[in-house]
Amino acid sequence: MSRENIIELEIIILGYVERYGLTERARRYFVNQSSKINASAQCKLLSNEEECGLEKQGK
Repeated sequence: MSRENIIELEIIILGYVERYGLTERARRYFVNQSSKINASAQCKLLSNEEECGLEKQGK
C-alpha cells in the first residue's frame, strides 16, 4: 500500500470518526493496521521471507 493510499484512507477514516463519534482509539487501530499492511507489502517487494519473519514452507 503506497504512502498516498494510506493518507487517503486515514482522511476517510478521520471523517467517519468525526461524523459518527468514534474514539481516538479507533483511529490508532486503523493507523496501526495500515502500518502492518504497508510493512507486509514492502516484504513482498523484497521477496525476503526471513527478513519478514515468515517461515519457508516445505523446506
